[in-house]
Amino acid sequence: MNRKSHLIPFLLLTAGVANIDSYAQSPSSNAGKLLANEECNGATYQFLPGDFNYCVARKMWGRGNYKGAEELLLLAAGWGSKPAQHLLGIAYFNGDGLAKNRPAGLAWLGLAAERGNPTYLGVLKGAYAVASTDERQQGNILYAGLLQHYRDDVAARRAERRFNREVRALAGNPVFNPGICLVGITAFVRDSDGNAQCPPAEQSVKALNQLAEPYFEGWKDRVQVGPMQQVGKP
Repeated sequence: MNRKSHLIPFLLLTAGVANIDSYAQSPSSNAGKLLANEECNGATYQFLPGDFNYCVARKMWGRGNYKGAEELLLLAAGWGSKPAQHLLGIAYFNGDGLAKNRPAGLAWLGLAAERGNPTYLGVLKGAYAVASTDERQQGNILYAGLLQHYRDDVAARRAERRFNREVRALAGNPVFNPGICLVGITAFVRDSDGNAQCPPAEQSVKALNQLAEPYFEGWKDRVQVGPMQQVGKP
C-alpha cells in the first residue's frame, strides 16, 4: 500500500457532510431489551464467525455488558464484519458504553466505510466534519495501523477462505449424503412418501451463499462458492 492508502480518504469526506447523530446510533442508544433478546443462530458460526460474534455482541450490549461486547465486536471486525467495525466507530466516537476516543472512532468508521456503503460513508463524513484537526491526524495514524489487520483484503479474505473451506468440506462429506440439514439455515424437504428429509447438498450450498451475500456485500474481490457435486458412494 502507498502512503495515501493509509489516510482516511479525504475525497470521500468532502462529497457532502452529514450529522453523525442523524445517521446512526450506537447499540446503547437503541432499545436494550430488543438487543438482549435478539436470537443468534449458532449454526452460522462454523461458516461466518464474524456474523455470529457480531450478533452475540449486540445481545451483550443490550444487557449492559459493554466490555464483553467490545471484545466480540473486535473479533467480528477481524473477520471483516463491517457492521461490527461501524458500531465500534460509533461507540468510540460518541463514548457510548466505551471510553470516548474520537480518533479511534474515526479510524473504525473509516474501515467500516471501505466498501462504499452510503450509510457508513454518511456517518464517517459527519464524524470527520465535527472532529478537530488533531483528532483527524490521530485518526489517520490509528487508521493506518488498523488497516494491517482489518482491511478487506486481509480480514474479509480470511472470512472468505473460512466460509469457502467449510462449505466445501460440508458439501463434499459423504456422511451427509444425500442431504444436509443446517438449523435455521436450510428447511426440510419432503420425499414422495411425505417424510421430512434434509435438502440436497446443492440446495444447502445455495442457502449458505445467500446467507453470506449481505456479509460480503460491496466487497468486489469476493470469490463465491459455486455449485457442488455430491460425493458418490464408493
